[in-house]
Amino acid sequence: MNRRILVLALMLPALAAAASAQTVPPVTATPLAPLGAPSPSPGPPVPAAPAPTAPAPTAPAPQTPVAPGPAAPAAVTPAPAAPAAPAAPVWVVRPAAVLAVLDKVAQHATTLTVPAGKTVDFGEIAITVGRCLVRPPTMAADAAAWLSVVPRKPATAKPLFTGWMLASAPSVSALASPLYDIRVVGCR
Repeated sequence: MNRRILVLALMLPALAAAASAQTVPPVTATPLAPLGAPSPSPGPPVPAAPAPTAPAPTAPAPQTPVAPGPAAPAAVTPAPAAPAAPAAPVWVVRPAAVLAVLDKVAQHATTLTVPAGKTVDFGEIAITVGRCLVRPPTMAADAAAWLSVVPRKPATAKPLFTGWMLASAPSVSALASPLYDIRVVGCR
């Protein structure tokens, strides 16, 4: 009995690998006979299916039209390697971002052009533009700007917004401020 357990323990990794590689029917449990006793016979042996034979190579038959219908099983042949996909166009860097800033209290909208790497004060906030990017002419027009918006007072306050803003989808990453609204218009 210990020998059977040892054999099963040694076979478990191979069985697990086979199970992960393909679906196998579940194994049914058979009772183990005590050592020295003959094991019960599971029944008459099942004859093995004859091995398929490959047909002899022949000359190709002339091409004839085939009526549509269920496809016959085809021989598995490896697919040719697909050509590498062309590299996606990259965004184009521009030197300045054009922003529309709305002061909600004064109900006044202002258009600002902020160079990349510079900070502009507007009311009680400071707007810093890290980068401004546009799509190449071969793609749909869009612009994106990396912005950091912080309150000017106190100087140690946490930023109101830091991240990318898209001109085509301003609601994806919007400034959450009761006093101001900022949108990217484009890049110059």
